[in-house]
Amino acid sequence: ERGRAMGFMSMAASLAWAGGPPLGGLLMRALPWQSIILVEIPVTLIAVVLAWRIMPEDSQTSRPQFDLVGAGSLTASALVLMLGLRQVGQWGWTGGPTLMMAGVFVALIGVFLVTETRHKAPFVPLSLFANRRYSAATAFSATQLMTMFALTLLVPVYLLEVGGFDPAAAGLLVAGLSIARIFFEPIAGRIAELRGSRLPALIGIGLLVAIALAFALGLTPRTPGWLIFVGMFAFGVGISLGRTPVNAAVTHLVDRERLGLALGVFSMITFTGGALGQTFFGVLLRTLSGAGDAPLATAPRPDLLAAFGISFGVVVGVAALAGIFGLRLPGRPMVKDVITTGD
Repeated sequence: ERGRAMGFMSMAASLAWAGGPPLGGLLMRALPWQSIILVEIPVTLIAVVLAWRIMPEDSQTSRPQFDLVGAGSLTASALVLMLGLRQVGQWGWTGGPTLMMAGVFVALIGVFLVTETRHKAPFVPLSLFANRRYSAATAFSATQLMTMFALTLLVPVYLLEVGGFDPAAAGLLVAGLSIARIFFEPIAGRIAELRGSRLPALIGIGLLVAIALAFALGLTPRTPGWLIFVGMFAFGVGISLGRTPVNAAVTHLVDRERLGLALGVFSMITFTGGALGQTFFGVLLRTLSGAGDAPLATAPRPDLLAAFGISFGVVVGVAALAGIFGLRLPGRPMVKDVITTGD
């Protein structure tokens, strides 16, 4: 039942994804842009109250010492990496500040790895990655989410800067991705129960590659909005076919005692991949278009169109990389509760 359970959980999350872009567009049309941030405050408070009332209490009486150094060094390394990527347009790829940030990033990763090998209760137990299927599932999920975050950045920016759509219309077109996930996440979970995770995940990757390639080669200022919506919907189907089966597979790939920890590490790496992808593709678009720190509208139109084409092409490459990781996913239904071997 885990496949279907994961599917329904993802479906609920997709409802929020579907409502976010149109709501953001409407807020930007009626109110200052700061309203997009302020509206998150009451939503977050509601989530906190619901979590407090619904989540069961932790029955564990003894807690190991928190790995403050490991958590701090990993968090700091991610912040340094994203800051360096955001500023590379101003500093240059070989500029002094960029190289300094790269050095700080490497040093922080070194501190993190040393700490995790020595701490009694590491923030990220590296032994989890001795399980090759768990490692493959984590890498697949991170790279797949990178493609999703990339498209949810590139497509609305294209609609606004090239297509001439207003924010509300752009939000509705991008919502096609999340609408597809609402319907297909539970279906994907059921497929995983019957056929394993590998087949639906690879079919999903095929869809991601096809849609990203279509955007790279066929998207023009005259492309109708309904066709972009269809493309985003199909991309959402591809995301569903990969995301839910892999999420369900992870629950079978580690022993029950470490399941919560393994899922936490899996989710952390997945969303870090998504955040890094969005940052990277934003920098890539600005660098290729020649806009730098200036608004994209100031870039020469031919350069801007070429930058979008290349950026969508890079999305194709990232999706193909996810497909390589997908080859290591479980190919059969996982009837056991756990798998503790290296495979």
